[in-house]
This record gives sequence, C-alpha cells and structure tokens, in this order.
Amino acid sequence: MEVSERLRDMFEKVEGVAEYTFKKGDKVAFSAEEMEMIYLIVEGEIDINYVAENGNTMHLLIAGKGQLVGAVDLPLGSWLVNMTARTKVKLLGVSMDALSDLEDSAVFWKAMYLDVSRKFREFGERTFTRSTAVSYETFFLLYLKERGYQLEFNSLADLAYCLNLEYRNFFRVVKKLTERGIIVKERNRISVPDVPLFQSYLKERF
Repeated sequence: MEVSERLRDMFEKVEGVAEYTFKKGDKVAFSAEEMEMIYLIVEGEIDINYVAENGNTMHLLIAGKGQLVGAVDLPLGSWLVNMTARTKVKLLGVSMDALSDLEDSAVFWKAMYLDVSRKFREFGERTFTRSTAVSYETFFLLYLKERGYQLEFNSLADLAYCLNLEYRNFFRVVKKLTERGIIVKERNRISVPDVPLFQSYLKERF
C-alpha cells in the first residue's frame, strides 16, 4: 500500500475528521482559522499562492492527489496563503489538535517529510532554476516533457502564471514552438505531435 493510501486510511480514523468538496475555482482555504487544519487531497488539484500585504502574489505550486496542504503551507512573515481548486477537489481535513492521534505514526511523518521536500524542490525548479540556468523556452520544454508531452489549462495566461513566467515572453515561446511544429496549441491544450522531433529540438538547447 502506498504512503498516500495508508495516510488516507489513518486520516479517516482520526476523531473529528471532516470531508470537504470544492468545485473548480472555489477558494479552498485563505483565512487563518482554515489554515489551522491539515488537509489530505483525495481527489483533484489545488493552486497554492502566497499573497503579500501589498497585494503582490507569488505562485507556489499545484498540489494534487495524495498530498498534504493547509498549515504545512503557512509562510513566514506577513505573507498570507491562498488556495484555489483547479478542478473538482475532495479533501479530508483534520485539526492540528486532532493530529496528536498521529504524532507517533512513522507513516504520517514520512508523508510530511516527502510532501514538504517535494514542495521546496518544485518551487526551486520553477524559480531559481528557470531564472538562473535555462531560458524560458528550455524551461517550458522540460516542463512539457515532465508532464508527458501534453498540458491542459484554462488559458495561456493562466499557464504562464502557474509556471511563474512573464506572459508576453511566454506567448512568444509558444508561438515560435507552434510555428516550428514542435508543439500543437489548441484552445485549452498543448501537445507534442512528434516526440522524436521534440527530443531532438530540446537536446539542441543544451
């Protein structure tokens, strides 16, 4: 049994556990009270953003099935956290106090470690690596490859936002790759028609 499945089984046995369902676009959590919970994603994806006092927003990552969100995402300082459902989402929520039932569980702490380390790694890849090591184009190609050569999204602007890329430059990259036949851009989808050609083109970027 995978860690996420064992974790779900454990969550369901905690006293006071609650199930939450959200529609696409719903705010999952953004108040201090709601952030005092630990949520296990049973179904769907959640967009996690940090919001500064001046209104500036920094996209952290997209969390999916089997991951923990909530209090584990609270930033330091005066930043707030905003979580939005990217799809239909189902969560199991447990209060921080109720988590005392799991404090001796190696499975729980392993899941916490894996989840937090993944978030640091993914955020680092989307910020430090992109801005210091590779171009917008190469970063996007690597991301597309990692996602199985196809992406679905609400809009190109939304995709740029989720990748922490400036929209106008990202639009030029997509246009260039489309014109060269490396990708096919549809209304809400980008796919790779010729994987060997894509891989050859990506190899040339290094």
